[in-house]
Amino acid sequence: METRSPGGNVATVNGITYNIRHILSNSRSGYAKVVEGDIIISIPAYLNELESEKWLASLKSRILKKIEKNGPYFGRKRPLEFNDGETVTILGSIFRITVKETERKSSSGRLDGETVEISIPAALPEKIKRKHVTYISRMVITRAIMPCLAMHIDEINKKHFNSRIDRISLKDTSSRWGSCSAKNSINLDFKLLFAPAYVLDSVIVHELAHTKNRGHSKMFWKAVEEAMPNHREASRWLDRYGWGLGITKGMEQGQHMVQQENAQLP
Repeated sequence: METRSPGGNVATVNGITYNIRHILSNSRSGYAKVVEGDIIISIPAYLNELESEKWLASLKSRILKKIEKNGPYFGRKRPLEFNDGETVTILGSIFRITVKETERKSSSGRLDGETVEISIPAALPEKIKRKHVTYISRMVITRAIMPCLAMHIDEINKKHFNSRIDRISLKDTSSRWGSCSAKNSINLDFKLLFAPAYVLDSVIVHELAHTKNRGHSKMFWKAVEEAMPNHREASRWLDRYGWGLGITKGMEQGQHMVQQENAQLP
């Protein structure tokens, strides 16, 4: 369980100002991350005042260096977006988005072969139309690829963890790439389907490891390391490029950037 501390301040990196929020946690480990434009620093609640100050200073220094190194989009996510006429490839399957405006009062969608056919009311405001297209596209594609994704997760689980999984969900999240509930429900950000396969697998392994170790203890990271030795490289990839996942416009340019930068990853 986490409780918020009244402490915190602001920091400016690369011309962007971040609010810094401190959290006291029952966990024995700490972390610092960017969530919706804020820097969240969590430390164990059992620390005394002097130890707390050291932990906060160390974690703050590390996250600020990460932000400075990875650029202004570090830790940020853009909203998922699908558009009429676009073609995307997800888990080896091709999906073509087509949108038709109708006189009906509700929106709907279905998959016909490789085509995601979406109908939306012509009377809707343009902003709402775009939201409907993106939401329906995501739901139709999720239904289509979920059996393949669930099978892939099951293979990783049986090979490394052998845990009982309650259910698997794909969501459009604004902060975490994935999560694992107390009942072992695995939730993944839909935008990960646009990432390289090893990056998706790294998040899957991370969440499956939580079925055995709830916190981020040494045992947890040992399990992650054994199942995914290059998980740090995947994490760095998400830090640098994750902000652009799910933006189907300009994906070719983004993929070109990734190919150029991957060779420079330590």
